[in-house]
Amino acid sequence: MDKSCCLLVSSQYRMSSLVMSAHGAEMGVLRIISLLILVFWLVAPGPADAWTVFETKCRADISKALSKYSSAQLKNIVKCHGLRNRQQLPEAWDCNDPAVADRQGKGERAATKLRAVVAGGKTRCRDKADDQPFAAVLANFTRCPSPASEVDDGGATTGIDDYDELAECLVALVDGLAEQLGNRLLGTPLWSARSGAKRCHKVIGKM
Repeated sequence: MDKSCCLLVSSQYRMSSLVMSAHGAEMGVLRIISLLILVFWLVAPGPADAWTVFETKCRADISKALSKYSSAQLKNIVKCHGLRNRQQLPEAWDCNDPAVADRQGKGERAATKLRAVVAGGKTRCRDKADDQPFAAVLANFTRCPSPASEVDDGGATTGIDDYDELAECLVALVDGLAEQLGNRLLGTPLWSARSGAKRCHKVIGKM
């Protein structure tokens, strides 16, 4: 049971394994896939060559904070599943829901930091000369993509109008993707599952 299951996992996620091997990174399958999904939008082509050094730092700060939040939420999901498999959490517990899996508030604290970096007290996305937000950077984020496409603060357009809306979009996007990936890769195994299946389930979260 264990061998056949893990061979299937290895086959399905061989690309992720190659990425880990090539870069020597100890990155889980969930995090790799989530970052691959996010990268098409977050690192979309833009006029970066025309940006000032301060605008470039703004974009780099957003990327770094987003990566930390994504990592926090995915770690919460994997840890929650481990506790549930050991019957230390109720069987009905939905560990794929980031809000449920965030039992110690680490995800919420990371979300607070992300919001602060993008639009709050720690942001470097405003011009020091006139305190205006960097429009060139914000222009790269036109609309919040699925599964967070419904996020809108009622601004001038149905797209992303300001950095506050961008921050909420990023939080919702990570939460939505994390839940989707959890459901598809980890599922919700029954406590009655055989021990071999539980061990295989544990391997998937740690790959």
